Amino acid sequence: MATANKIIQRKNRELEIAYKEVEKLSKTDELTQLSNRRDMIEKVTAEINRFKRNKKEFVFILVDIDDFKKINDTHGHDMGDYVLEELAKIMRQVSREIDVLARWGGEEFLIMLPETNLDGGIKFCEKLKNSILENIFHFNNREISITITQGITVFNGEYDSIDPYIKFADDALYKGKNCGKNTIITKLPEKVNERS
Repeated sequence: MATANKIIQRKNRELEIAYKEVEKLSKTDELTQLSNRRDMIEKVTAEINRFKRNKKEFVFILVDIDDFKKINDTHGHDMGDYVLEELAKIMRQVSREIDVLARWGGEEFLIMLPETNLDGGIKFCEKLKNSILENIFHFNNREISITITQGITVFNGEYDSIDPYIKFADDALYKGKNCGKNTIITKLPEKVNERS
């Protein structure tokens, strides 16, 4: 009987470990090991709820690698994957432990900086931009440099969901791409129309 209980306990521990691993995999981008879109949305929802209690603004930054298609076309998808992995490492190096980094799609990343105002967000963007400019990506005896464009906005409670803020950051990113890339553009939330 004691042996059977030990076997059951061991199997339960193995199942618990396996469950935690599956849960982690379901929330992690396989290539970059950053949060995936699903995990980011969960973390943003938690941050919005915290904002309702403490009223501390936080920042969203959309980051896009400039001319990423050209990297893939010229150097191959292995080089493109390597650049994505290395960019993720650089983002981890310049971020704080409480910051949330996610691969949002393709060569686009979403960063959430809790308890950070616009000035703090811009400083983060400049630090990230400079770190990337100082880096040379080495892969299979080839070297390339990259630049990024960043669109930044601040969650200030004007809207209750992530969607409008992502749109503001995306609009800023798009404007940055049209202004020559390798830039940081801000777009602040518009005031909600007051209803009488």
